[in-house]
Amino acid sequence: AFYPLPPETPPGSSPVVVAEDRAGNKTQVGLSISIIERSFPSDRVTLGDAFREKKVPELLGGEHTDLLAGYLKINRDMRQENDAKIAELTSTSSEERLWRGAFVQLPNSNVGSRFGVKRTYEYQGRDVDHQTHLGYDLASTARVVVPASNSGVVVFTGDLGIYGQTVIVDHGLSLFSLYGHLSEIGVAKGEVVAQGDPLGRSGETGLAGGDHVHYGMIVSGVFVDPLEWFDPRWIEEHIEVKFAVPEANGATP
Repeated sequence: AFYPLPPETPPGSSPVVVAEDRAGNKTQVGLSISIIERSFPSDRVTLGDAFREKKVPELLGGEHTDLLAGYLKINRDMRQENDAKIAELTSTSSEERLWRGAFVQLPNSNVGSRFGVKRTYEYQGRDVDHQTHLGYDLASTARVVVPASNSGVVVFTGDLGIYGQTVIVDHGLSLFSLYGHLSEIGVAKGEVVAQGDPLGRSGETGLAGGDHVHYGMIVSGVFVDPLEWFDPRWIEEHIEVKFAVPEANGATP
């Protein structure tokens, strides 16, 4: 099983495996692993009037005299609601492994913001909010075709608040990929996709200030760093060796 470690996981924490039978009896055991402290970068986001004037009515609907309050409601409350929805959507997964090899980043894309960045939002010279960026912002040409980063089954398509028009793909074993801010969606829920199949086109829907894709990797409802899943060596050393079954056992991987 894959188990996620959120960015705020403190060193010294110990994940626990819990087993429960049909009668409700439970047992648990701690995993002997060493969690290494990791630091994440930070940046500052200046909230411009034009951006708030566009996005607040777009996401909240109606007219708003206090655009700052409206923006903070989106950035805090709507973000929390959307992440809870994502956790719900990714709480169940195929019991089969549906993917192979490293995941593929949006071709010819630049990374605008990385996983775990601590963002401070500034308005008129004062700090008004703090949030953590839980994915990769990938930008190429406007409305570029967005391919599936690996094979799987589409489990969600549609509007997802701050993420805008979004596609979520189940790769099995609790692993999912998310594609947000799309201008166009070209797949349907339940559709089987292969690595490279088009899912839609990049855009600036949701809380996006320009055309790009918010790409997220999710394990059991928790966002994890996509960089590792893009790395063939990391996949080989951390994933493939775990799936390898010695032929002496008479089993097939």
